[in-house]
Amino acid sequence: MLGEHSTSKYSQVFSEEIQLKETEEMIHMTRKTAVTSFVVLCALALAIPASAQVSFNVTSSAQTVRTEGQTETAGSVNMNWASGTAISSGSSITLTYATATVLANSPYVTAKIGGTTCLPTQGNPSVAGTGNCANMTVTSSGASVVISFSTGSTPPAGGFMTGDYIQVAQTRLNIAGVTGAQLVSGTTPLAATISGNSPSVNTITFNQNQVTVASISNSLNVKLGTVTGAASAVAASISTCNVSGATLNFAVNATEIFPAAFTSTADEAAYTPNFAGVTGVTVNVVLSNVPTGLVITPTAPTLPGTVTLAPTPAAQTSTGAGTPLTFSYTITLDSTAAVESIVFQFSSGLASGTIAPTLSSQSLASPQNITAQVYLGPITATPVVRFTQLNYPTAPISVATVSDCVTVLLFPYVTSELGFDTSIQIANTTLDGPALGTQLASKQPGTCKFVLYPTAAATGVLGPAMNSYVTPTIQAGGSFQVLMSKAYPKLSGYMYAVCNFLNAHAFGYFVGPSSNGGVLTQGELALVVPTTRTAGGTESLLQ
Repeated sequence: MLGEHSTSKYSQVFSEEIQLKETEEMIHMTRKTAVTSFVVLCALALAIPASAQVSFNVTSSAQTVRTEGQTETAGSVNMNWASGTAISSGSSITLTYATATVLANSPYVTAKIGGTTCLPTQGNPSVAGTGNCANMTVTSSGASVVISFSTGSTPPAGGFMTGDYIQVAQTRLNIAGVTGAQLVSGTTPLAATISGNSPSVNTITFNQNQVTVASISNSLNVKLGTVTGAASAVAASISTCNVSGATLNFAVNATEIFPAAFTSTADEAAYTPNFAGVTGVTVNVVLSNVPTGLVITPTAPTLPGTVTLAPTPAAQTSTGAGTPLTFSYTITLDSTAAVESIVFQFSSGLASGTIAPTLSSQSLASPQNITAQVYLGPITATPVVRFTQLNYPTAPISVATVSDCVTVLLFPYVTSELGFDTSIQIANTTLDGPALGTQLASKQPGTCKFVLYPTAAATGVLGPAMNSYVTPTIQAGGSFQVLMSKAYPKLSGYMYAVCNFLNAHAFGYFVGPSSNGGVLTQGELALVVPTTRTAGGTESLLQ
């Protein structure tokens, strides 16, 4: 029994020793695993650069740009270094200006890296990278500007330090492509989105990924202007028989909505000094519905002291109301810090001694409304396209009305009834030079429309007014005769003759049977009725 007990105790002790050994081995293995894991983690940590993330704080400036501009200058985007030291080769930073196409080679990028200012390789101007920027390249495509970091070494050389930055400036954008060159309400912001791309774990981050670089605005307020010496802005009243003189007839006022809507070539060069070929603007006044023969003469505009314009455009003679007349003025000097207003002045009329066609002969209604709009354009169309034409205001403003010169003649009684007839004779006396020694009237041919107010001779019953008869053209110095039986047969009443020339005079002559079987004749001188009668007032009949 003792032997058995001893053997059993020995087996228990042996078993406990084995257990203890296994436990010690497990502890040893656990420690080995922990040490191995630690070594691996350290190895991974050593494999990741200390600058595993380069961060920038982004700021921007916003510049007001014209809604119709195709090459407007956006504000700068400044990427100020915040943390990290180097950007991996093959990385890039992209700025995307919404949907506004970037003018090729317009962005100008500068930088400070390792405490030294430098230039990347870029097309504006065409320079190779310098200093710590030698491995940076700037390109533009569509609405984006891309800054690429390449070469075999880890760029940028020397890494970043406090005070370093990358700045994208002088970027010109096609704003008209965003707005459709249409008017905007107030100002519309345009943002640039910034993103970083890296082929490794060495990421590029920004404290904000979107900044405002432009405020899109309309350019001009346009309204009827006040002519020099006048008390207020009033549309002109012009006649087709006017002879031009020295007096001003109408004016168009164009005022900037923001200070830099008017720009000179010098202004544009200051916005993007590293990009050549962008000219200043012209201000173009478009006059529509100007009747044939009417001469529009620009005179010296009224300018603020900060603005100068190229010489005043030449006079133009209209060849038809369907062909607008455009007068172009070049901004040669202005202020981009003050809102400026220009009053464009015009006189109108006919060249002395000329004859203008009447409105009726041009199939135009009388009066004819002359309207004006203004748009900005480039001084030259090349090498850089500047604007899509946008007329201000959308609805043209009325600056003048043109009327045919009119003489209204009244025949108190005419008839072609009961065997009677009336002979109407009308003279166009605008050719008065040979008689008076000097041409006092404005000679002009024209027609006369008869308007009859009939009364039945037998019954006295009134009929509707009739205005279907128009004379042939009566030349200056000429006359015309027609019988009532041809113009309005078998009718009686009083009649107006409305002639679209001045100085018309007329005579009516009656012929008919008398009660004793003879012939009755009677003459009447047509009355000249003034055309300036007022409602409710009396008229003064002039012979």
